[in-house]
Order: sequence, then structure tokens, then C-alpha cells
Amino acid sequence: MAPMPLTDSKLRAVRPAGVRIDLPDRAGLSMRVGASGSMTWCLTYTVRGSGEAAGIRVARRTSERRRAVLGSYPAISLSAAREAAQAMLRLAQAGMDPRPTPGALPVVAPVVLPMTVRDLLARYISDHLDRNLDSGANVARLLRRHVDPCWADRALTSLTPADLIELLERVRLPGGALVTATGHERGYAALRGGPGAAVEVRKWVRAMFQYGAASGML
Repeated sequence: MAPMPLTDSKLRAVRPAGVRIDLPDRAGLSMRVGASGSMTWCLTYTVRGSGEAAGIRVARRTSERRRAVLGSYPAISLSAAREAAQAMLRLAQAGMDPRPTPGALPVVAPVVLPMTVRDLLARYISDHLDRNLDSGANVARLLRRHVDPCWADRALTSLTPADLIELLERVRLPGGALVTATGHERGYAALRGGPGAAVEVRKWVRAMFQYGAASGML
């Protein structure tokens, strides 16, 4: 049976064992734990090469397995390590070694920007609310009014339960709310808040994040 992928809770529970151990994650990514407890992300991979057979160029995968160090934990989180590993594996699949070689310029993996709440909100509205719910337009207005102004540029992985509590407390107090007027402008509008609105916001924020998890966005 293949080992289970790593989780944040497993990583937080790691303690020094006096010997070096490797904890596999997935797709060649692993956590190397030093004897003193140092934790380093490593990636094992092979690079797709090319050969000649009867004058026909054929693609093959080299048999040599290579190892790259991605950085230390917790400076590089589990999700960031997986994103970096996938970027390096794409380069390896294309025939480029993502590790720098002596005297050569390194092949730089593309920078993967974190997914924001606005990214999730836009996709949730277009791919789910607009297609599956008769009341989708009302739910979209609710989320744009209360969630987008507060969380728009926040990375999905940065949000905590405390952030949700703070958001709901704001919604429970009717007043002025910053809402998106157009794609480039913002203005104040009456906040249709109160306890009922807070219940609806909580319901649909949970549904939106469940959609994000199911669709692989987080």
C-alpha cells in the first residue's frame, strides 16, 4: 500500500529521531528530516531526453533519477512545496533539468502566484452559481457585497476561522459597506446587514470554499 501524502498536522508533529529519515509526499516530493530535526523539501525526478533510432527521433525518459532541494520547512509550506515541485516536474517532462549545472544558467521554474479569494469568487460565480442556481445572481451579489471588499486579494491559504468570525461580525452590524461598483471603481452603498445577512454570508462562504476544495483550487 502506498504511503499517505503528508499533511500540515503530520509535519507539525515531526520530532527529531536521532537519524535522518525521508517522509514521502507524492509525485516524487518528500520531506527529509535530519537527525537534529531540520526539515528540508526534496524532489526526486527524471528528465525526458531524446535518442536516435533508425533515423527517427524518439522521446524517452532517462533512467537516471535526480534529486533537487527545494528549501526548508516551515519557510516553504506544504502547498508551496507542491506547487514548486509540479513546476519543476513540468520542466523535466519537457526535457529540461530544473537544477542549475556548473557553468550554465539555471532553468528557473515559473513563479506560481497564490490563488486569491477573488479568483475563487469569480470561478464560483461563473462555473457554479450562474449555471446551477436560479437564485445565483442574488447569491453573487451577496458575496460581492460582503466578501469581496474584505478578502478580495487575500490568498486562499491565508484565511483562518478568526477571519470568518471577524467578517460575520461586520455583517451583523448594519452600516456602510464598501462594495464594487464596477470592475475598476468602488463606492459606498447601504449595507443590507444584520443577523439574517450574517447567516446567509456564512452559508455561502462555506459553500464557496467547499466548491474550491472539490474543484482543486485549494
